[in-house]
Amino acid sequence: MRSNATAIQLYCTDYRDVFPINGATVFNAAGSWASAVVRAGVLSDLTAADPLLDDPWATDRDPFTHHILTYAAVYDWRRMQFGSEGDPIRDAPHAVRQSDVALPALKGLLFNHFIRYGRDRNTLWCCLSAAPVGPVAFADGSLTQGRWWQFVPFPERPIVNSIGNPVLSTWEGIKGRDKP
Repeated sequence: MRSNATAIQLYCTDYRDVFPINGATVFNAAGSWASAVVRAGVLSDLTAADPLLDDPWATDRDPFTHHILTYAAVYDWRRMQFGSEGDPIRDAPHAVRQSDVALPALKGLLFNHFIRYGRDRNTLWCCLSAAPVGPVAFADGSLTQGRWWQFVPFPERPIVNSIGNPVLSTWEGIKGRDKP
């Protein structure tokens, strides 16, 4: 996870401070960030970003790594405002600069979307009551472990159009925070 956060920072250094975008929608761009980083030469291949993609038992054979980039890194923060939500599943991505992160120590950058947990090979990190502990890399380069509900700074706000999910689609976007 930390090496992926570093790879994204290196990518931003080479690409005018803009987070990697790969995909026609915010959803696809967040999931396939590693393909842009590989094309840029920062990583050698997708398995450098996620060794589990080389697992013969893996059921997911797509360009998405298990480490998902926050939508905030590829979506206009004004579309992530409570009451003015966009639709990241359908909307096109938006160039977001690394320097626009308002609170780098509090804004999650990457999280492990699928976690090997119990008998299940791939368990969703977010929004299940029996949530596993998973890693979260922050925009300042720090890393922590936690359950999804520990990254909900505004529990009174509902999830709307997929906006408001912990780390994935933080309220306020790149100007927001994931630590209460």
